[in-house]
Amino acid sequence: MPEFDLFLVIFKDNDELYERLTDRLKQNFAIGLAITVVVAAIVGIILKRYYQNLERLVRFDPLTGALNRTAFSLLFTQAVKDRNRRKTRLSLVLIDIDDFKRINDKHGHHAGDLVLKTFAQTIFSLTREVDALCRWGGEEFVLLLGDCPVAEAARIAEKIKNATTSSKVRVESGCVSIAFSAGVVECGAAETLGQVLERADKLMYQAKTGGKNSIVSQVGA
Repeated sequence: MPEFDLFLVIFKDNDELYERLTDRLKQNFAIGLAITVVVAAIVGIILKRYYQNLERLVRFDPLTGALNRTAFSLLFTQAVKDRNRRKTRLSLVLIDIDDFKRINDKHGHHAGDLVLKTFAQTIFSLTREVDALCRWGGEEFVLLLGDCPVAEAARIAEKIKNATTSSKVRVESGCVSIAFSAGVVECGAAETLGQVLERADKLMYQAKTGGKNSIVSQVGA
């Protein structure tokens, strides 16, 4: 029967078309799924970097890489708790770069920024990863040294001073020497950060009035 033969031909043709369409849909679905996975991975990486950068902005000084005041204050509170629990020693060094205003006035603020950045890098290179450096403000830094008696903290501060005074920072207008004055104290078990800084500041003031470029540490600790 011609009509039946024609029906078989049409059915066969439609079946082949169906298979081709199905294969194409499967291919498109696989491609679409692969693209979705890749896009999701890229978005994940972008978001991760975004939140990492956001965290750095919240916790760190963008110029020097040192902790900011807020992050350091939280860290100090935890460090005191750890010190009291483990019965160890905790010391703090308050540092102020000498004559920093003169550096800015003579060489410009860009040179001043380079001095701050170089100074922080020097401290990072001479301290442990467990130690904490904070840019307290302007040219003032605070270094917290865990499991470290005040005598050892003073030696570390002296090592930093020797490293900074023996080298110069090259800026556009020449070379700049870095000198600083510091006060070194051991943190008491019940002291607040403000109380510790107040004691360290008095010692640092003695270093300033005594001729600068020197370190005064707590006596009898």
